[in-house]
Amino acid sequence: MRNIKHVVILEKNVKLGCNFKLLKKSVIKFSSNNIYFSVQSSINTTESLLQEVKLKACVITFYNGDTHKDFLNQANKITDHGEKIAWLIILLSGEDNILDTLRLADFGLDADVIIAVGTMWARPSADRQILGNVKTDLNKTKSEDNDNCIKEQSEERAFIFTPFINNNSQSYEMKNFCSGNTTYPSSYCMLQIYKIRKSYNNSLVVCFLGLWTLKNGTANLKPFLHTEKRNNLYKFPLIIGEKNSSDALASENVIEDDSDDADMQEFVKYFSAILNASERIITYSKLGNNDADGVWSDLFGATINEEIDIALDSIIKTPERCHDMAFSHNIMESRRSIYIEPKQSNELRDIFLIPFSSRLILCVVGTCAILAIVMTIYKKIMKASKSTEIKNKDTGLLDSFVWSIGIVTQQGSIWKPGSSAEQIIIIVYLIFTLIIYNSYSAFITSVLSIKLTNIRTVDDLLDSDYEIGYVKNGQDENYLRSMNLTQLNEIYLRGYLHNNISSITEGLLKAAKGKYGFFASSHVARRELLIISNYKCKYDIAEITIKDTVNYIAFPMSKRSSYRKLINLSIIKMYETGVYKRIHSLLFPKLKACEKPVTYQSARLPDLTSAFAVLFLGILSGVIIIIGECFWKRKRSLYFFLRKSVLHYRPT
Repeated sequence: MRNIKHVVILEKNVKLGCNFKLLKKSVIKFSSNNIYFSVQSSINTTESLLQEVKLKACVITFYNGDTHKDFLNQANKITDHGEKIAWLIILLSGEDNILDTLRLADFGLDADVIIAVGTMWARPSADRQILGNVKTDLNKTKSEDNDNCIKEQSEERAFIFTPFINNNSQSYEMKNFCSGNTTYPSSYCMLQIYKIRKSYNNSLVVCFLGLWTLKNGTANLKPFLHTEKRNNLYKFPLIIGEKNSSDALASENVIEDDSDDADMQEFVKYFSAILNASERIITYSKLGNNDADGVWSDLFGATINEEIDIALDSIIKTPERCHDMAFSHNIMESRRSIYIEPKQSNELRDIFLIPFSSRLILCVVGTCAILAIVMTIYKKIMKASKSTEIKNKDTGLLDSFVWSIGIVTQQGSIWKPGSSAEQIIIIVYLIFTLIIYNSYSAFITSVLSIKLTNIRTVDDLLDSDYEIGYVKNGQDENYLRSMNLTQLNEIYLRGYLHNNISSITEGLLKAAKGKYGFFASSHVARRELLIISNYKCKYDIAEITIKDTVNYIAFPMSKRSSYRKLINLSIIKMYETGVYKRIHSLLFPKLKACEKPVTYQSARLPDLTSAFAVLFLGILSGVIIIIGECFWKRKRSLYFFLRKSVLHYRPT
């Protein structure tokens, strides 16, 4: 209740000068806590005010023995806003049977209603005695086969009663819940109430919070029972909607998977168990569509109109549906994929240049050049200052580059370090090349260990000569025909003329033979593949997911549903306890990978393209340089030969 930002006192007999000092104190107190405060005399004006309230508000009313009809009308209008509005009823006498009226009101599990019973006979420290008195009174009508009538959860939580669960016609006065003697005249017995189901008048739940006194305030009250904690439905039904016909699905809902998910019943069992609810399932022939007037039909229409609490089916979240319905947390992915037999590729794979990005190549070449220049400068300096042996050595820049290339390729060098400085340069360079060389070798090994296939993406499949197919006149064909995406349109056209597949099993078996791609819903195809392979790796089939077909499946509920938080919390508990993992493996099993014998995979001729290219370029460069050197050494002879030839053929 700490989130309340607006307080409305509803009192039809309020007068301008009545208790002005008390109202003034209340206004000052609320204003200091940034809470809006107003006094209304009519439920009609209060209702219009509550509709404008954006944040949580609290309505305070005083029950003075109002007529049954007026009070019920007031209750329905206030609680119609759900948990957005908290309602505090101050009851001035414990003789009234207000619960008989409230159990007929139209509020549900998310209603925040507190009854404050002004009493002169409740003892502040008698919580246990009060509970014993209530137990004694309620046990008279308690059935032998139902032990949920009274529940003591812990000393830190409220005591919960369901007074009408076994006898819908029995009447209870407030004195049954608040009894005893006390010396505190300004004390109130605080009761929180809600109904498990709006239409079930015997589903009223009363939570004893304790006694509020002028001296101690709320210190002795037990915690308020929020909606998330009201997770015991006392075997009242959770109404679940399902679709019972997959034939109508193909013509109306093209984005849904063409499958009858019997494993969805696992969610029904889980929700019923964790919420202590019974199951009531209503089936519909169709999921439903949104007509021109914005009205949903069939299962979706029942969900929006709160005829069912939750629709349990493989329903995909779309913007149109999310606009009119609330969805639970995501249950799993819905996607379409293409299934093919993986065939090893014979395309050229340059394993020597693949490990190097352009930036890495520039860094290595730059390091080689810098160290070659440094070594050349060092040799020049040493040549000018050292012995005749060093002076006679050839220390040109080209020799330094040859030395640098020999080091970086792990081929060594004929140079011997002549000083400590030269030794340090060589050691640093060797460490650098060791790291680069080992990383390079490891990457080549990893590349050789990977088996590349010809078809790795949807574009590869569309560019190949593979045939493409799907189940004829099935949900997948309707899906392809309705989607305005280039890849999906091309898949549809490729498989339209020569498609004769009548079932998913037939399509998967044809894909296993090779040169054929089969388009299908992923979770349906995976389960079918497990069945036909007897849950073994009988067929080596690869899955290529089409990213544009990825959607999310969730359970739709009404935006006004009282069970939204409980359903979502139950799903979160499924993740925490591992139950979700088991159910997900039934709905969306993993594609079984075939375990093949571990063998060495040698480099193939196409993998050594760059090595042969370097060898060819080196030989070609050597031949060109040799020819150039020959011409350069005989340049004078060539010069006179060309001159003589030109003069000989000059016209006279």
